Amino acid sequence: MRIAISMVRNEEDAIESFVRHTLQLVDEIYITDHRSMDGTREILEALRSEGLPIRIFSYQREGHAQAKVMTDMMRRAFAAGADLVFPLDADEFLCAPSVAELVEALQALSSEGVYAMPYYDSRLEAGGEDGVFFFGGTFWRAHEAEPLPKLIIGRQAFEATGLTLAQGNHHALLGGGRALEPLPVQGLFLAHFPWRSEAQAQRKILVGWLSNVAQFTRYTNVAHQWGAPYQALKRGECAPMPEARASQLLHVPAEITAKPPRYSGLLERSSLNPCSLAEEFASELAEERFLQQRRKISLLFPFFGDLESFQLSFQSAISTDYPEKEYIVFSSSQGNIEDLEAYLQEESEELDIALILDDDIDALFDELAHSVTGDFVQWIMPGSSLRPDKLRAMGASLFQQETLDFLLADAATDMTRPDEAALVFQPGELYQTGEGDMILAALEGEGKTLPQGPEAALFRHSTLAARGFIREAFRHGFAKRRFWQAALTGALFGAIHERFSYYAAASDTID
Repeated sequence: MRIAISMVRNEEDAIESFVRHTLQLVDEIYITDHRSMDGTREILEALRSEGLPIRIFSYQREGHAQAKVMTDMMRRAFAAGADLVFPLDADEFLCAPSVAELVEALQALSSEGVYAMPYYDSRLEAGGEDGVFFFGGTFWRAHEAEPLPKLIIGRQAFEATGLTLAQGNHHALLGGGRALEPLPVQGLFLAHFPWRSEAQAQRKILVGWLSNVAQFTRYTNVAHQWGAPYQALKRGECAPMPEARASQLLHVPAEITAKPPRYSGLLERSSLNPCSLAEEFASELAEERFLQQRRKISLLFPFFGDLESFQLSFQSAISTDYPEKEYIVFSSSQGNIEDLEAYLQEESEELDIALILDDDIDALFDELAHSVTGDFVQWIMPGSSLRPDKLRAMGASLFQQETLDFLLADAATDMTRPDEAALVFQPGELYQTGEGDMILAALEGEGKTLPQGPEAALFRHSTLAARGFIREAFRHGFAKRRFWQAALTGALFGAIHERFSYYAAASDTID
């Protein structure tokens, strides 16, 4: 089995063509989205909804972490049964002069080897001006390959050496940082399209250099290729496009040409706004100040007998990037408790976990209230998963806004009926505050409740303590309506339009 892996950021113009083309040649693709601010994630989700074999991961931290993230995905791919792993960027397309040469090159690859694949700077002969890239037809390819090749990794070679991927996927590293000598590949090559339009070049320069500065400061030669172009943009000049190198015209073999993009052209084209980047980095600083406070967040996990759903949610919580956490699992049911205890016993070697069991709901919640020691509380219902940065991002916001009882994410214009008493988002607004009693009145008028589950919110400890940790919602089996009735009554809360929680493994995390 062949699996491609890729870490992407702000590649909305090319990501659909990359995915469709690559899946002509591999069995599955793992993609980690690194905080894309354009339509990259939405396109990936649309492609997965078609049934294409894509696993989508998220990485939320700033800075250059490609080597770590790609190595983590490579390990997951081999654990899933891959014989060969192809580390690729979203602007790199597997190709060969002919289908016969392509088939022969792929068949010659062994799981025992690590291979060096040449890659060439390339340009489309025509197209791309509308902001949608399509790898088909003809393209110009430089006569000379780039100095450093890209790799293909075999499973047996990985298992024998424990190798890791270096930044850029140019080297496989052994212990001590020594690079493994790869074998050459004949016929197969990568067509590399780093410059596709002026708008895309500007996005690439801004994100590349600012991410680099966030990790190393501006005084570094790491990713130095972005430094001079960024300074040109600061001076108000256009994004500098490199001059075309001597090249030859090649054809993409029709047999491996994927269908043209469906979703990329539907997105509203957006140049990457420097204001958005500045906001991202300013938010990062605010979150770092919150991390320095070392405020504990208590994670509450009700268990209803479904161990698989519980494990999905528990692993999601472990993957969040907030360090000060305590894990509290509670259940009034005796179903599957022995398996739960065995699972938690394995996890408790590294985590602060409390397990509370009692058939009496009041005794159960009295002990729960006594056990919660965090300043903030996060509910995690079985089958739900959290975005890796949820606790960090929402905790920083709630910490600074002392008058709020809780924050609610994934708020939308249809969360209540649209009247004056309801919380309704206006176009362009990312955040509002709402009075819980007004929301309840609007909801109950039509017999509705909030569409979000409890995991969408982050509560203050004092808010839940005053409400008995909302035990009434669990008295006769959990009921979302009863939960929000208790949580909203007398509350002042903040509502965030952004999505921070998912259901049924809708998103994986890399951290």
